[in-house]
Amino acid sequence: MSKIISLREEIFSKINESLRHKTLILICGLSGSGKSVLLQRIAKYHDIDYIDEIFSDEKEFKDIIKKRKKDVLILDEVGMYEVKILELIRIYSDQMSFILSSHKKIDLFNKDYFKSRFETIFWLEKLNTQELQSIYPIKI
Repeated sequence: MSKIISLREEIFSKINESLRHKTLILICGLSGSGKSVLLQRIAKYHDIDYIDEIFSDEKEFKDIIKKRKKDVLILDEVGMYEVKILELIRIYSDQMSFILSSHKKIDLFNKDYFKSRFETIFWLEKLNTQELQSIYPIKI
């Protein structure tokens, strides 16, 4: 198993550990780095809602919060969210856990009042062909 795949296993384990209490986790990485695959795997493992739609409406986002299966929500590509939705995530992070992904670190996340909320921030590097085959074996 490659070092990067092993690292992704460590991230998976660390996130699973962190979900025992309220937590805010950010996974950053360029397109193709495996963020979405990792989030989908965590969602399936814990039977957590995985959401990859882009929110701009506060009421719609609050409705999703109310309808969640558990006290954890996984949101993919939050870099596309409006600031007011990101602020809601920060506020709700006192009551529940969030696992977020973005292709970049959002400027708002660098502000002290937001930065202090994150338990962990991971940066994933892009997978190479061999690593992709480890995740998605090609059958001939």
